[in-house]
Amino acid sequence: MEIIKQKIINNCREILDCEINKNGKLTKKYTILILHALTGNKENKTINFLAKNIPTYGYPTILFDFSGHGKSEGKLEEATVSKQLEDIKIILDKIKKVNTKKIIIIGNSFSVITALAFSINNPVVKGLILLSGRAKYLDYIKNLEIINGKYKIIEDKFIDKSFIEDYKKYNPLENIMSLNIPVLIIHGDKDETVPVSNAHLFYEKSLSKKKFLKIIKGANHKYSDIKFKEKVLNEIKEYLDKL
Repeated sequence: MEIIKQKIINNCREILDCEINKNGKLTKKYTILILHALTGNKENKTINFLAKNIPTYGYPTILFDFSGHGKSEGKLEEATVSKQLEDIKIILDKIKKVNTKKIIIIGNSFSVITALAFSINNPVVKGLILLSGRAKYLDYIKNLEIINGKYKIIEDKFIDKSFIEDYKKYNPLENIMSLNIPVLIIHGDKDETVPVSNAHLFYEKSLSKKKFLKIIKGANHKYSDIKFKEKVLNEIKEYLDKL
């Protein structure tokens, strides 16, 4: 496995920490871009597992920390969906060593919203994988605890109203209805953070002629057990084989 580290400066002059994973000679025409969840980072065990193992099938992967996350610069509260979209664009513009003109995007949890928004009318996106995504985003917002005017995400992580207002501009169910690229929806039936009903709703609303719904029995939101990570990887391989 070859891991290439790269630092990329976004439009706000913040350094984004990025890595490319390759396994010998590239044998496939697509590059897989993997997006981490809100408050997460590229070291997340599940997406890191995918990033390191998908290249064994001939597909290189790109993994990076959004601004305000992990080893990248910036503030969490400023890491809106709009800014995440800008981060992705600059990553694809500046990345080296792999083809960024034909990509498959894997969105995880919150970044499913970003992945869907980036894919609209974007010819470089040839496929989309939604991993544990939230379809009923307004239900999520209205249930957030507000402390001193800030919305609590998890533990000591807070965002403000401007983040929420930006979030509302990107309706994931409307966006999935606008896409005709192959879509794979994966969800654990024991997901304690995002109910599995969200996956069924995404599948129902998708108008793609190639759409696939895979429910991982026993898996929670983080696919904590290695056997669940391996099942996710296998479902992704089968999806890629059909493209």
